[in-house]
Order: sequence, then C-alpha cells, then structure tokens
Amino acid sequence: MNITTESIGQLGSLQNQTEYYQKKIEANSEFEFCGIFSDAGIFGSKNHRPGLVAMMEKAKAGEVDLIITKSISRFARNTLILLESVRELKVIGVGVVFEEQGINTLHAQILFGHI
Repeated sequence: MNITTESIGQLGSLQNQTEYYQKKIEANSEFEFCGIFSDAGIFGSKNHRPGLVAMMEKAKAGEVDLIITKSISRFARNTLILLESVRELKVIGVGVVFEEQGINTLHAQILFGHI
C-alpha cells in the first residue's frame, strides 16, 4: 500500500482514521489487527484517556508489538505523556510508528537519549 502525505492529511475525522487504519492493517499479511484505541474528544493525562490506557495494557500483556498512529499529536496531547509512554513501550519491545512524522520509535534514537 502506498501512503502519501496528501492521503494521510485527508484523514480528518475519527471515523475516517479508524477505517483507514483498520483497512491498512488488515491489507498487510505481516500485521494482525488488534483493535483501534481512541479517545475522541478526551484531553488530559494518560489516566483520563481510557483508549490509551487500554492500548498500553495490551502492549504490556504482549498482545501488541507495533502501534501505528497518524501523528504524535494523536498519540499524546503533551510531551511528557508522549515520552513516558514511548519509552515504556520501547523497554518492552513495542514500537510506535508516527506516519505524518515518518518516525518508528524502535529506530529513532533521539527520543530515548538523555535530555
């Protein structure tokens, strides 16, 4: 599947994003669809985002080894939650792909260095 910046940019609504990622994952024989984790209209800390909490729990249970998301801003609403979550996932061998930024956290050392 060929994904362009333009096609990613057209994923405005949560419904469109959900359909896009479900189809993308199901179309790739190397992937196993483990669900969509979203927190529509919910802002705040990780504890107040049930979708993020459920995704992290599945990852810790070994049920997820790669998370694909549209962008950094869709994954976490603030830098602290982003870094904590990504570091926690990296320790257990779970990567996060941020499509808009072209980042795979298992290969992006800058996110894990000493700040």
